[in-house]
Amino acid sequence: KQAPRVFRILRVTSVKARDEKATHPPVQESLQSLVNDALRRSQTSATVRVDADKAIELIEEAEEKGDGIYFLDKVSSDWLTRTALSYADSAEVLEPSEIQEGIAKLAKKALDENLVDLDGSPTTWRRDEEAEDSAPKNSNLGPRIHRLVRMTNILPYFKRHPDKSMMEAASDLDMSHEELVAALNTLFLSGATQNTEDLIDLSWDFRKVNIIDSQGMDQALRLTPTEASALLLALESLESMPGLIDPQAVQAAANKIRGIMDTKTQGIYDSLATTPPEESKIQAALAMAIDTNKQVRFEYWSPGENESTSRTADPVRVFLADSELYLSAWDKDRDAHRTFRLDRMRDVEVLETAATPKSASTEIDPTDPFGFDSSDKATIFLHETASWLADYHDISLAETARNGWIEGSMPIGRQSWFVRFALSNADRLRVTSPQSITVAIAENAIAALARYTQKQS
Repeated sequence: KQAPRVFRILRVTSVKARDEKATHPPVQESLQSLVNDALRRSQTSATVRVDADKAIELIEEAEEKGDGIYFLDKVSSDWLTRTALSYADSAEVLEPSEIQEGIAKLAKKALDENLVDLDGSPTTWRRDEEAEDSAPKNSNLGPRIHRLVRMTNILPYFKRHPDKSMMEAASDLDMSHEELVAALNTLFLSGATQNTEDLIDLSWDFRKVNIIDSQGMDQALRLTPTEASALLLALESLESMPGLIDPQAVQAAANKIRGIMDTKTQGIYDSLATTPPEESKIQAALAMAIDTNKQVRFEYWSPGENESTSRTADPVRVFLADSELYLSAWDKDRDAHRTFRLDRMRDVEVLETAATPKSASTEIDPTDPFGFDSSDKATIFLHETASWLADYHDISLAETARNGWIEGSMPIGRQSWFVRFALSNADRLRVTSPQSITVAIAENAIAALARYTQKQS
């Protein structure tokens, strides 16, 4: 392209070193401006029509023109195409024609039965030179890296706490006793070579772990710049939760991270971590309700039901999951435990009525806060270039790709939401079961295609 470019690392695949020496022409712009320019190149403006109290995700940043018409300025073309298709039953893009054509093209992908071709022949995704490369590709590095980090932190832990028992260590390291034993068995006699002098050596029983030779791995791992930046983002999101945390402890930790980061990089993360004023008000209201044990009333838009309803709830706790804040509460109207995402709540009012949450029903499993483990699962195929979706959604993938596609599974949760998700990713995700889901996806795609094909003709 003969120009500076910004690449999202999660979307980069098949990286190969070349013999040519890299050259970096001097760039006058800051990193912040390069990122902004890259985002602007993929933006568009559009006019959409939306049914009342529907598809709020599509228009929450739009300018209302009246009679259900909204204007969206400088939004991602890709996001608009995918989101508008997923809400085609209640929203319609009136212009530009390029987005309409993109929606129709994406809807056709949802109906393309040959999109996932696993018999070894090239699919519509793959170029000729890509099809020749049939070597298995690792698609699930995340869990492996997590296990590796936990294992390498075991040695510095026992170096600092030589008198800790196995059960105490497992609790401190957030592991089960069985996981700790398995990690020690893996570390035992591990090393860079097969030579005895280059191997880790240790012994253990239920009382203690004795490190004989740590091979220099008895210091805690340092944060990489990426890890430090991610940690700073998390800390800054905690800083914006009045009444829910100890602000001094969070601010002290965040300031330490800022003190060692590059100033240009720090500016980017600081600018991204700003909490919208409306969400700050919601957080403050919920904090007061929890502290004073009061009920709350609010308007809530559910993407699954695609409607906004009034809710009265007994709040239990606010928690952070996947960089989003959620309220765990007992929903009085539905007589059941519910989880509400804070950025979908409006007009939060703290009532005088005392809250009586059914705590036994509102306990949260931190490893599965939304109960996905008990949800029915769909069988999917995800294109290898879109494997980054598994980092944002609860998707389990196989270890290798077959002809460019990776088999996996995903909790369905609410069917209407899952159908919208599958439609919005129809060019890179194929659902093969259960049949009720595949039929619903096809029906919605046909309806959307009819609307936008008719619009173009």
